[in-house]
Amino acid sequence: MQSLLYVIATIIIMIVTLIHEYGHFIVARKYNVFVKTFSVGFGKTLWSVKSKKSGTVYKISAIPLGGYVEPIDQESLDNMKRECLENGGDIDELNKLNGHTMDDASPWQRFLIAVAGPLANFIFAAFLFVCVYCCIGLKEYRVLHETDDVLKYGLRQNDIIGQYSKNKNNDNVLLVSRSGDGIQRIIVSDVPDEIKNTSDFVNKILNKDSNAIDVIIQRNPAILLATILTKEYVYTKLTAKGLVKIFTFSKESRQNTGGFASIISFISKQACSGFVGAMDAIILISIMLGAFNVMPIIPLDGGRMVIELYQIISRKTLHKSAEKYINIIGISVILFLFAYSNIMDIIRFLFW
Repeated sequence: MQSLLYVIATIIIMIVTLIHEYGHFIVARKYNVFVKTFSVGFGKTLWSVKSKKSGTVYKISAIPLGGYVEPIDQESLDNMKRECLENGGDIDELNKLNGHTMDDASPWQRFLIAVAGPLANFIFAAFLFVCVYCCIGLKEYRVLHETDDVLKYGLRQNDIIGQYSKNKNNDNVLLVSRSGDGIQRIIVSDVPDEIKNTSDFVNKILNKDSNAIDVIIQRNPAILLATILTKEYVYTKLTAKGLVKIFTFSKESRQNTGGFASIISFISKQACSGFVGAMDAIILISIMLGAFNVMPIIPLDGGRMVIELYQIISRKTLHKSAEKYINIIGISVILFLFAYSNIMDIIRFLFW
């Protein structure tokens, strides 16, 4: 069962990443930029096919952790032409590419191509949330009576329970909306291990012997929109804070930093809590991937967006050598984050 959950989690990561890459792909094709490759996965090619219409090679690769889109630039095109001549190929075929290079696109077009990936993740997360909302609505848990269990967990009449979850210290936390006092964060104890989510907490503890909590299903479009925007803002802020904390190298940073293993473990645990938990995990991963790629670091999309905005505002073209050095620094930062997060997973598995 656990192995199946890990397989499902890996597929979810691939889908979320491919949604991101498809955003780049569709906007690149809209602006007639030739896309050389659209790959599912990384590494060695297992299967590929070339589109007769667009000339793009669609392929499945050996490492099933996402994928990538490769729009062609002038340097890549020149290299392809040189290899073609050296191997005695048909140079006319390359001269008739279905589209132009990224260098031929305007700065605004390149900016929009870069934006499209993260935007696709945010739109996909919003779409999933709407699907969940249409299926089951948003549940609101309102305290009707101050029973012994209600008082035991620090609740009062008319409180609205927003969420039950565990924090990084494994404490049981209730987020409660209280009239006149705003959002309250209550740490509770003596909660059985079988309680996994808000619904379990309400039904198996607070409503076990009485109807102390009234469950209201909200299907208000205004509430839906506000919740989507709040989730996307909160998860984006959480991602940015997490990235900044990594570079503090604090104990908290080491405990909360994780790579692919942590992500897969998180998704599989959420899937165990039911449909809503699984969907919430996909929404979180999609938003966090979009937010991560907005960070102003090349080769991330955010770095490309900053360069294109600079070129738009200044009306100057960034010199290729300057962009090359910025790229080297950015790739070094990304490789460090990748290595550090996955090493933390290994250390956690072996020693913690």
